[in-house]
Order: sequence, then structure tokens, then C-alpha cells
Amino acid sequence: MDEYGLRALSMSVPACKRRVAVLVEGEETRDVFALIETVEAKRAQVPFDLHDRKDDALYVLEGFLNVWVAGRWVDGPAGTAVFLPRGEEHAFVVATETARMLIFIVPVGFEGFYREVGATGTSSFDIERLVATAARSAAR
Repeated sequence: MDEYGLRALSMSVPACKRRVAVLVEGEETRDVFALIETVEAKRAQVPFDLHDRKDDALYVLEGFLNVWVAGRWVDGPAGTAVFLPRGEEHAFVVATETARMLIFIVPVGFEGFYREVGATGTSSFDIERLVATAARSAAR
């Protein structure tokens, strides 16, 4: 466990600047939802992304995010929840030194992306591998 108590799947991909823990697996909820906790470094960002099979909700525990959803930027200080519906392009950028958040995923399956990428412990940024892993996880 690290200083935040994450039983960390440490994503050591420099471009991601993130530590991740899968807190609740889909299997634990009879495939209803999954819950991820991440700690992101300043200027870490998720590029513009669009899902057609899943919804996400972010809950900011610590720090501040700028979140792009539904065609506009939303401020995300600690205590803010932001729904990222399927079919809506979204992204976020960390505005503070670190930001810690929960990511609620429905339906399940994409938590496998975090688990697989974190388990490799790679130190290089391989976009093709990340895209392939995301595609496998989304297909579940």
C-alpha cells in the first residue's frame, strides 16, 4: 500500500502519470459496476475519449480537475462528482500537484484495462499496446 492506501497497480507509464487501484471488481458486484481509485500527477490528462458501451462517473476526493464533458469544461474541485455518459466525448486535466479520484464504471469490464496495464510495470509509453488493451477490456 502506498501513502494513499492504494493496494496499487502502479501504472508506471510516464505519459499517464497515475497510480491505480481496482477497489471493486465487476465480478464482486455480479457484473453490475466496478470502482477504480486513481492518483494523478499535475498536468496528467486523459485525451479526448468517447465510449459507446459504458458510462463513467468521476468523484474527486482530493485536488482539482478540469473535466471536458458534453461540449464544455467543468471545474472539478474535491467533493465534485461528474457523470461521463456513453456517447459524449470527455477528457480531464489535473490542475493541482496531485488529484485523487474514484471512477465508477457501468457496465463492468473496463477495470480490466487498469489491471492489465498496471500489471505490466512497463516504463515506456506504447500507444498501440494501450489501444489494444482498451479494446479488449471494452469488448467484455
